[in-house]
Amino acid sequence: MSIADQKISLAIVVKICFFLASLLGVWYHNKYSVEALTEKVQRLEDSQNSFNIQVIETNIRYNREHIDRLEEQLKNKRDK
Repeated sequence: MSIADQKISLAIVVKICFFLASLLGVWYHNKYSVEALTEKVQRLEDSQNSFNIQVIETNIRYNREHIDRLEEQLKNKRDK
């Protein structure tokens, strides 16, 4: 092989290496992004579950107060 052939081959090798390196960089970036999004989704699910439990507790407390008030009114009407 002459030096000219080696330069052409070297240019092709450099292009292929650059392409593979950029492809690897994109893959790594996407992998990192997916992992970060997975963590955010997990945190949001935990937050939503906590919020849902608080809403249910508030509804139960409100319903209990309403039931107690109605029972008291019913008791007063029975006593009359």
